[in-house]
Amino acid sequence: MRRTFRSWKPQASTSSFTQTTCCAPPIRRCRRCRRTSCDTAERRRSKTPACRLTRSLTSFLGPDKVLGKAIIDTFVAQGCEFFTGVPDSVLAGFCAECEQLQNPRTHVVSANEGNAIGLALGWWFARGTVPVVYMQNSGFSNALNPLLSAAHVGAYATPMVLLVGWRGMPGHKDEPQHRIKGEITAELASLCKFDTFVLKDDATAVGMIADAVSTALRNFVPTVVLVPPGFVPASKKDTPPNACLWSRTDAISALLDEVADDDALIATTGHIGRDVHGQLESRGRSPAQSFLCVGAMGHASQIAAGVAMAQPRRRVWCFDGDGAFLMHLGGAALIGGSNLPNLVHVVLNNGAHASVGGMATCAPKTNLRDVASALGYRQSYQISNLNDLKAMRSIGAGSSPSFVEVMISADQGGQLGRPPEPLRLLSSAFQSFCLDINGVAGEWRRRVS
Repeated sequence: MRRTFRSWKPQASTSSFTQTTCCAPPIRRCRRCRRTSCDTAERRRSKTPACRLTRSLTSFLGPDKVLGKAIIDTFVAQGCEFFTGVPDSVLAGFCAECEQLQNPRTHVVSANEGNAIGLALGWWFARGTVPVVYMQNSGFSNALNPLLSAAHVGAYATPMVLLVGWRGMPGHKDEPQHRIKGEITAELASLCKFDTFVLKDDATAVGMIADAVSTALRNFVPTVVLVPPGFVPASKKDTPPNACLWSRTDAISALLDEVADDDALIATTGHIGRDVHGQLESRGRSPAQSFLCVGAMGHASQIAAGVAMAQPRRRVWCFDGDGAFLMHLGGAALIGGSNLPNLVHVVLNNGAHASVGGMATCAPKTNLRDVASALGYRQSYQISNLNDLKAMRSIGAGSSPSFVEVMISADQGGQLGRPPEPLRLLSSAFQSFCLDINGVAGEWRRRVS
């Protein structure tokens, strides 16, 4: 007989799963506690209550939510010892629990999703236990190269479980930058020939995670566990403000004072971009001079470099985050070695992925100014208050790009608004600004009013 497993197959019907087969002796298990059928029958006869993990999930969260700690406990019970990845807001509760793991070798925040796959490969080769890699589905593309060319069964056949937060999941309202990736996430995993499990409720979550681990180990393949939005409640992480450092909002306010009306500004993903947009609006300045890189984390600096190359007489600012800067650090090497004196690369460093829950970056204590200097930025500064900002008055006087590391508090501050305008309108307004089309500021006001 053949054992059957659930795997994702996109289709129009309401059922999300079809049956695929693999060679293994048949084992019937309880969907909740994963005991074998005989154990389950004995438990029913003796009226033994369900396993402690199952009871905790049902009692405190209801039928459609699972605690992050319960997910970790399930992986550990299946023999998993190593967790790595890039923090995600959908998985915030799980990521927060990963930080609490006692042995620092068991959890590593990676610079990007591809790096996480590399770490998982190394762990498997040297330890022999199934690693767990977590990420947002928007970063799944970063992981595809090492997944398909190294970990895939057609290459080095490496077992691992990918825990993926499903932004833009069909049927869930989300931001526009997540919609396309959300629509194709399940199909993309299927095209890669990965067995895929979608967590739906607490009754089946434990069993699906256990099946994902056992399938990976038995068939020597990566498996994918998709986590819908809201399924893992975020655990509140209180980060007290550091009185010695700027807040993000105050730092951006001071920096915007240095940005002239004819300068171009590219702002990175998450809180930084949203804060920039809101402050420009509140000052009565045209947001058309700014481009919000709402997706494509880690690539804002390259967009800024492209603008600076195309318009060498215009000063171009990039407001970056430390997590985004580290994610694709090779881009900084390109900028550092370029002849772009009109580019000012500002990195607001709070040592955390603030936009997705406040988890630490892969290098929270690294001096990024020294890194930038080593990469070729001849003018590099580190500032943490308004007095330090005076050093920026000389920016642009040299023959190379400038780098400014702004030390800010990890406190996330209050709620931030989101630009109500369609992304295409925002990019069109920015292009009109760059090409110096007459009346762009007035046209912006007319179109959005």
